[in-house]
Amino acid sequence: MLLAIDRALGLNPEPIARYVNDHPWLAACLAHSYGLIKFPLLGIPVVLALTARYVRLQLFMLAMSLAVAVTITISAVVPAIGTYYALQLPAAHLPEINTAVYAGQLRDMIALRDGSLHELRLLSLSGIVSFPSFHAASAVLYMWALWPVRGIGGIVAVLSLLMIAATPVIGAHFIIDVAAGAALAAASIWAAKFCLDRSRGVWVRSAGFVTGLAGLAQKKRAPSATRLSEFSGRPALLEAARDRGELGVQRGAEIVDDGDDGQRDAGSDQAVFNGGGAGFILQETRNEVLHRVLQMSTRGYN
Repeated sequence: MLLAIDRALGLNPEPIARYVNDHPWLAACLAHSYGLIKFPLLGIPVVLALTARYVRLQLFMLAMSLAVAVTITISAVVPAIGTYYALQLPAAHLPEINTAVYAGQLRDMIALRDGSLHELRLLSLSGIVSFPSFHAASAVLYMWALWPVRGIGGIVAVLSLLMIAATPVIGAHFIIDVAAGAALAAASIWAAKFCLDRSRGVWVRSAGFVTGLAGLAQKKRAPSATRLSEFSGRPALLEAARDRGELGVQRGAEIVDDGDDGQRDAGSDQAVFNGGGAGFILQETRNEVLHRVLQMSTRGYN
């Protein structure tokens, strides 16, 4: 089916493979380019972190994870071995092309289909995903991730384009595999940006809600400046408070005077002492009464 789609688009993979085989230098260049998928996976996070592009690093990691998940899911529904198998083109007919990747895929896919694959050897694993091409998706993601980095973005773009060019030949992918991989990378970048924007929106709304609650609580705890200003602007209330204070002072003075009258026979020295005490008590009583009245009046307007 995938080969039929390629041919319907006018992109027959066989002439491409034969052209590369006729140019050994090109075959060697593409063979090295196809293996570049490994190194950027470790290098890109380091470069983005060192250049303080943390948001782009988040987007890259999320987009790469989405691309891996979607690639695995689709490949399970659309399994395929590769172009050379579909073309019935033996590797011996293409001696200048490194067909080791295709040979590993052919070995594992046939064993998987007939049920003879019972164990996976870690050191001899081979790629079995054809549609969509994860090499193509990775190349697009690499170019996008490092494009803003001066001095590195252009180099990575050239190497990534070479990796895409090597995918149909060295990886034995159909042309539609490459196109689907590039489209998957673009969709993954868009989805990563969408998810990050949504998560930021939720965080901002949550922070605003908490700040609003804190402001409301602070407003309830703090005394109202408006009400205090209204209270200070009403002289009648202040006058009433002062009158009540003076009345309390007079009452305190009478009590002190009564106490002084009862002690006058104790001598002049004692009278002088009591007089001084009376003056002190008068002052303290007046201050305390005024303080309490103002405090009660202010509390009533809060």
